[in-house]
Amino acid sequence: MPTYGNILLRQDENGAFTTARRAPLGFTDGRNEAWLRDLLADNPDLLPIEEVDPSFAPLVPLCTELSTEAGPVDAVFISPSGRLTLVECKLWRNPEARRKVIAQILDYTRAVSQWSYADLQRRVAAATGRKGNVPFEAARELQPDLDEAAFVDATARV
Repeated sequence: MPTYGNILLRQDENGAFTTARRAPLGFTDGRNEAWLRDLLADNPDLLPIEEVDPSFAPLVPLCTELSTEAGPVDAVFISPSGRLTLVECKLWRNPEARRKVIAQILDYTRAVSQWSYADLQRRVAAATGRKGNVPFEAARELQPDLDEAAFVDATARV
């Protein structure tokens, strides 16, 4: 079996590095899909969105467990340009998980694509318990000079 180098994760204040350790397939160390969802929602920079499509960057967390007609989306992000990113979290267990997550994301995308901006705003408000124009306010935290009308129009187009 080939040996690979360690992956350095971070350097602490003393200069020591934390390294990733190889784990057997199926080992979760008590972590589950909710843990992964929350990790990504709290750290959107972990998603390599700029490598996939830079027009969706930077990611601004909107909510978790967004209710759709196809079921709840694990995590939802928006960019200041109004582009939505839907994330479905699956821990690696078997090849069937890949097929299932792709089908789920397609169903979620179909459902969300039918919404108006007001529908999105209402659903995000329900998921977060916040009132007001939550998608715009979240994006404006990252880009303070964001124009609300232009943002709403751009989000409704995509």
